Amino acid sequence: MIRRPEIYISAASPDLGIAVNLVRAEILQMDATPVHVDNYPAQWASAWSLMEHHISKCDAMLHLAGSCFGPEPANRPTAEPRRSYAQLEYAMARSLGKNVFAVVCDAEFPFLSHLPEQEEAAALQHSHQERLVRHNGAEIRVQDMEALRTSIRRLKSWIDETRQQLAQHPSPPPAQASPQAPPLPVLTAGTELFVKPPTPRNVPPWHAPQPAPNFVGRTLEKESIQQALKSSFRVCVTGSRGIGKSSLIAASLAQIAPGPDAPGAYPGGIFRYNFHEAQGHYSALAGILTQAGLGDVPDTKHEAAVKQLLSKRDVCLILEGAEVAENLGRLLQLAGPAHLVVEALEPFALPGVPTVTVHPLSLEDGAFCLYRSRLGKEPHLAVAAAVAQPELAGVGASANAVAQGATSPPHPRIRCRSSTIRSGRKLPAAWDPTL
Repeated sequence: MIRRPEIYISAASPDLGIAVNLVRAEILQMDATPVHVDNYPAQWASAWSLMEHHISKCDAMLHLAGSCFGPEPANRPTAEPRRSYAQLEYAMARSLGKNVFAVVCDAEFPFLSHLPEQEEAAALQHSHQERLVRHNGAEIRVQDMEALRTSIRRLKSWIDETRQQLAQHPSPPPAQASPQAPPLPVLTAGTELFVKPPTPRNVPPWHAPQPAPNFVGRTLEKESIQQALKSSFRVCVTGSRGIGKSSLIAASLAQIAPGPDAPGAYPGGIFRYNFHEAQGHYSALAGILTQAGLGDVPDTKHEAAVKQLLSKRDVCLILEGAEVAENLGRLLQLAGPAHLVVEALEPFALPGVPTVTVHPLSLEDGAFCLYRSRLGKEPHLAVAAAVAQPELAGVGASANAVAQGATSPPHPRIRCRSSTIRSGRKLPAAWDPTL
């Protein structure tokens, strides 16, 4: 029998109990299985462990964020931020790499009446809502039950696609004990009773970001990152949002560690965690261990397991969104001798760690780089003398990669054969970037 996609419903029941019932009914109508747990243990460690057990078996999570903070576990670790059960469920799904579909219920939503909450709890829930909107877009907001129903029905295409994948790769049926003994094997001439199994390939865990296909330039920054990792084993990459920090990191690492089949400088593997998904210290530990295939390690031993995992120089850890991380210093201590790449919004600095700042580019650098990337050759020498060496993170990848003051008007000054660029020198007729 083909298994139906399973979707975990995460929500605080005090104000969203009716909404959860609506979501459950909609998921059933789309031929998927809803999963909702509303009675987790009171202790933090036990609740976190049981969440992992339930959520790891599901294909995705639907996270409803209302106005109510909701119940929270007791005896949370000191380094772990205060979070409700629903927020912990969200953090767990992120750390497990699950597909998470978020829905934020606005103040106008018909919530169930509930007891007043502490001011701190209400503020934490409001911050959680705003963070979800900031990273997923305003379209995840809903104002009433009908808008919630419409939002849930958008999952149908994903459910249908997942169902097709499950049909193509069904899970093997569970083994059943047979009351009869299995027949003895028939031995013939040449039968080998003991066959040496093939030597398994030692493929390291590999979670490096994929290099952008149109990445060109940024030679100086790439060399600076590689040199910092070689000499100091750590580097901090900063810049404004959308400037191309992640693309730069991916391109820098790809040159010294091409992939799991050719790990280069990192035969122990590359691990990656984004604090924009969950800021807590223990969420980061759980995410790193899951990538290493150690998701079954008890939460009380997460720090020791991560410290052991990062105890060698042949391992690289990438931490993204460090500006919002909670207790980052403790994680840096656990990183030990491993190579560490920290990505953060500017301004950000770590004491004793080299910093590479990604700056916006001029229009001339972009034009130069476009020519080289589109035609696969260098521009004419006269143009090379007129335009500075390009340092472009990704042509067309982000508007922020080009300096704001260099965007008007770009096309006439690039396409005309006798046009001039900002340096004041004319472009030869042989240079036509529109080819």
